[in-house]
Amino acid sequence: MLTSTNTLRRPLGLAAFTILLTTALSAVAVLKVNVTSPTGEALPNASVSLLSETGQVEKGVRGADGLYVFADPASGVQTLQVADASQGATETRPVDVSGKAQALDVALSRPKVPQLEYPELGRYGFGVTAGYIGWAGDSALDTGYEFSAEGRLALFGVLLNNALNWPQRDNLYLFAALSYATYDPDFYSSADAISLTTGLGWYYWCTNFSPFSNNAKYRFGLNGRLYGGYTRAKIEWDRQYYDVLVPVWNGSEWRDEVQRESSGSGGSESDSGIFLGGSFGPRLRNVNAHWDLGVDLGVRGYVSELDFGNSHYDGLFAYMVLMSYFYAF
Repeated sequence: MLTSTNTLRRPLGLAAFTILLTTALSAVAVLKVNVTSPTGEALPNASVSLLSETGQVEKGVRGADGLYVFADPASGVQTLQVADASQGATETRPVDVSGKAQALDVALSRPKVPQLEYPELGRYGFGVTAGYIGWAGDSALDTGYEFSAEGRLALFGVLLNNALNWPQRDNLYLFAALSYATYDPDFYSSADAISLTTGLGWYYWCTNFSPFSNNAKYRFGLNGRLYGGYTRAKIEWDRQYYDVLVPVWNGSEWRDEVQRESSGSGGSESDSGIFLGGSFGPRLRNVNAHWDLGVDLGVRGYVSELDFGNSHYDGLFAYMVLMSYFYAF
């Protein structure tokens, strides 16, 4: 009887052991992750890891089938982290690893670079400019200072950028300016000029790119302008007096008397001409307040009688350093 009882117990124990082993093996969690690009291509160099609540990190191993495998991850809810340098993208999601085999698909996509698009900003506005102007050559005007009031319209740039699908919609603008310049040719004379200028301006905003792309309040960039115009200058001089000794016959002898004479009749001369010019310089814009400040370095080429005396037109060049302020609506 004892022998038969032991014989019966052995099959029962073996069966129980088999059931327990099968249950234990089925409880082993296997996590496979398929990482692809937006077009569905496999990413063999991706970084795939699991982060537990205790801070333990486990790296996935890429198998022959291209999937990243975690053979026996810790049970519970963990954080799956996937990254790929070629895509410049990462993805993080919670995963419930609860003793079962599962497969996940992760499609990485390039993150969208934030663009500072303000389609309503800068379509029109006004500005003022003041600075130094001088002549790169012989001119009766010499050096001086220029002041300008300017109106700007960027609708042309908005339409052109939309047609080309450019992200910046306020970087091109048309402008017209009325300028006044005052010169100091010499000690006894002065000169001034009125100019009407029209042209095209262009902004290149560096802050649309890293590392300043997240700065939504200030934009730093460069401003270039090409323009032409008409100018009319006037020079004035003062009458100069001086004393001379003049011999005068008084009927009996010659005597020297002091008499006052002048160096000229006084008056003014005017001259007109056309010019083409360009400038280039840095800009700083406060997007929230709609203003921008800048410094412009430029040159102008004149075809004019700006030497006040010749009856023919000469070509002259001027250079300038201008500070400008603009407000855009």
